[in-house]
Amino acid sequence: FIFSYIGAALGFLNIYLQPNLISSADIGLLRLLYSFAWLSAIAMPFGMASISLRFFPKIKNESNQHHGFFTLILLVTSIGALIIAGFLFLNKPFFISYYKRSPEFSGYFDEAMVFAYVLALISVYTVYSSSLLKTTFTVFLTDVFVRVGQLVLVIIYHYDFIDKRTLVLCYIGIFVVQLLLLIIYLNRINIF
Repeated sequence: FIFSYIGAALGFLNIYLQPNLISSADIGLLRLLYSFAWLSAIAMPFGMASISLRFFPKIKNESNQHHGFFTLILLVTSIGALIIAGFLFLNKPFFISYYKRSPEFSGYFDEAMVFAYVLALISVYTVYSSSLLKTTFTVFLTDVFVRVGQLVLVIIYHYDFIDKRTLVLCYIGIFVVQLLLLIIYLNRINIF
């Protein structure tokens, strides 16, 4: 519970400080990238999160490495990512025109697809971890690590140590690091 409260405080601090440190256009770009990636990421796992919650407790078997369930999640989510990304790329002109009020978004469309895949994997592996009743570290990653990373990134950008493209790539990079830490954690508790 303490990580949730710390995360709520950090979230409030981010909301309060961001408008004072970066422009509203930059905030809008980051939020649009996250929202677009998240909406895409919801469809990528093809329901693996629900399947994990419902069926994994019935098939888990540590001596048999849970019947390869971790690999199944990765495989299904990756296939889903290819299908969704293909659909989005085929309809890229529609999405670019739909988001024409944010002209910078079109320059980051490809990065948004990678971002969506990362978010999809984070979501399914977080649910997978929850189905094993291992939630403390995943809550820390989501509520504390990501928000601290975003706050530090905004401060670095405010003082002109990085340009806008680096800001966007580092913003996505925070979630990539979250995914890597989540996978390392799952490996350390012998979930693979």
